[in-house]
Amino acid sequence: MKKSMQLSWLCRMSEKLKITLFGTGAMACLFAARLHQYRHRIENAYFIRMFGHWQAQIDAIMKNGLQFIEQDGRSLHVNVPIAHEISDVGQTAIAVVCVKSYQTEATAKEIARTFRPDGIAVTLQNGFGNDAILERVLGPHRSACAITTQGAALSAPGVLKYAGGGETIFSPHPNKMSLLTRLIQILNASSIPARFSDEFQISAWKKLIVNAAINPLTALSGVRNGALPENDAYRILMKNIVDEAVQVAALHDVILRADKMFEEVIEVCRATRENRSSMLQDVSNGRPTEIEAINGAIVRMGENGGIRTPVHRALLKLMRHPRHYSAEVLLVELLSAARLS
Repeated sequence: MKKSMQLSWLCRMSEKLKITLFGTGAMACLFAARLHQYRHRIENAYFIRMFGHWQAQIDAIMKNGLQFIEQDGRSLHVNVPIAHEISDVGQTAIAVVCVKSYQTEATAKEIARTFRPDGIAVTLQNGFGNDAILERVLGPHRSACAITTQGAALSAPGVLKYAGGGETIFSPHPNKMSLLTRLIQILNASSIPARFSDEFQISAWKKLIVNAAINPLTALSGVRNGALPENDAYRILMKNIVDEAVQVAALHDVILRADKMFEEVIEVCRATRENRSSMLQDVSNGRPTEIEAINGAIVRMGENGGIRTPVHRALLKLMRHPRHYSAEVLLVELLSAARLS
């Protein structure tokens, strides 16, 4: 279907599709801002709202709108509707979940209070296992998975810097293809390229492994992503992390070449060289991290299939009480802990 025909079809819909972004971090702000900014392209097709609990962020957006800084430096204010009381959200057809993985269960309970009987919750979160939590709370066939390579960062409450990015990929769903197809059409009309993929699991595993190799090492070293490929100690650790994760992926019929996956991790480090990973930011700000949903998920899946993952297990141990190590000390600490596990 041509783009003009897609827009025409959406414009004819008589009822607005109610989409709620759960979360107030960078990714929730990016998606909410783009959908609100370009809503005129699809007249009367949907209503977008954010919901969350970060009061400073909510206050800033309510007072001044979201300041959205494009890659070329242009700045605009987007008056994204935002709520901090669940009673203000109203019935939701599509809940897009952008909270930290450790907040998933509490968020699912909030979604349940706003959900339409035919609604779907889409997780855009890091790590594995979020969809299972959503289904446990919301009921079977009520969650879907998506991953995105869009990038953005909050420099202050209410100020978002867009970093660019590629596609947002959805896993096909046996019961909710109509709703998800409408969401994908809306995203594409809002300058967020999106599509279904029959190879979603491969893409999801690759993203998991990239996060598992980069995030905890930056968090334990206090360095930006670009520092990792430039040091032999970090490269040795990343290769060990990738090798273990690729073995676990094979248990789930996802066959990846360890050498190619390692090259992909290096490429991501270099492409995002100035980034401070979300896990490093969490450690720096004294917040819980998503280590359990990323490296912890790999450890648990490995255990279930009889695959040892000693380096991932050692990372979990060090991340319980994170502090900054030099690359060489971190190499010794992790490999020593791995030998003892």
